[in-house]
Amino acid sequence: MQPETKKPAKSKSNDHSRKDTSQTIAEQTKAFLKAGGQVTRIKSGVTGKPFIPTKNR
Repeated sequence: MQPETKKPAKSKSNDHSRKDTSQTIAEQTKAFLKAGGQVTRIKSGVTGKPFIPTKNR
């Protein structure tokens, strides 16, 4: 008797839902820009975390 082999669970997402998500993001971005929103480009390597110097001990 061989051990029972479990089949991997099927993914709930599919190409259709990914396409819908991409389309939704594109529509939201278009509406944002149309309403006067702006996209700020940030240089590579720059983070949004502020630099707070620490005291040297």
